[in-house]
Amino acid sequence: MNIISKIKKYICDNRLLSQGDVVIVGVSGGADSVALLHILHSLQYEFGLQLYVAHFNHQLRRGSNTDEKFVKKLAQQLHLPCITESWAQGSSQSKGSLEELAREARIQFFMKMAKSHKANIIALAHNKNDLAETVLMRIVRGTGLQGMRSILPKRLIQKCNFIRPLLETPREEIENYLHKHKQSWRNDPSNQQTKFFRNRIRLELLPLLTKDYNQNITDILSNLSKNISVDYDFLEQKGCELFKKMAIIDKNKKNIKFSLQKYTTHHPALKRLLIRQTFQYLKGNTKRFTFSHYEEIEDLIENRPNGSVVDLPQGIQSKKYNKYINFYQK
Repeated sequence: MNIISKIKKYICDNRLLSQGDVVIVGVSGGADSVALLHILHSLQYEFGLQLYVAHFNHQLRRGSNTDEKFVKKLAQQLHLPCITESWAQGSSQSKGSLEELAREARIQFFMKMAKSHKANIIALAHNKNDLAETVLMRIVRGTGLQGMRSILPKRLIQKCNFIRPLLETPREEIENYLHKHKQSWRNDPSNQQTKFFRNRIRLELLPLLTKDYNQNITDILSNLSKNISVDYDFLEQKGCELFKKMAIIDKNKKNIKFSLQKYTTHHPALKRLLIRQTFQYLKGNTKRFTFSHYEEIEDLIENRPNGSVVDLPQGIQSKKYNKYINFYQK
């Protein structure tokens, strides 16, 4: 099976695209995104797709403007509309969370494009190697089942589906496809700098594991992520059902409480999903919420006196009462 047939099957199996979809394709100029654009372009008429090329210039390195010109020229060659945007704040941001800030700015750009062009799909070019690297990164840093899901084939964010059609395709196959079609791409020199954690995983740890432990480690990590994703989806569904049944939410939607009598009857996995759902409901995300926070809340419920309070990330507090456990914005 050639790469286009393989990716078409993956798209159909995971229901990533439907007839007539309007698709924003995120193109950085790197091998993965260039291949994604070419492949979606080749499937354009079969799926009845309307494609837009989107390039976000982070302005973080010397070659970023050349990358932008490359993407514009590529879109022109394929007779596709291309929209670009530069991150004016990029060069002035502090280094501590620069990668996260850049990622958020890029996603906001894609979503703004989707809204302005009435697009329902944003296609990104993460591949099988990216998936394995992300799983390994999270294992090393520490994670739970949700983190082990790593990168999903499809994810709904604010009524827009982010899809990753190349997620089952190794980087080597992608580059071979581009060589075969004599299509150039842009290389980001920072990908070779081992001061970045992901690059150390990619350039040092994964090659070591492949050479000395298991030559199929990329496939194993990818399969681990897929298996966990299925299991976690089931648990999350049960957690959502339980949250709807048990959560007592005030009119301002800033205060949630649970009956301790009912809460304590459930399996620890469901209790933790309830806590996670609560945090997600109050803040819209679960950033900086860690295993230690679960343990603190569990200790609050089981061992501490009524009136005790636990401070959680993003200004959330949890307080124990005689019959209830309460979560609220501080």
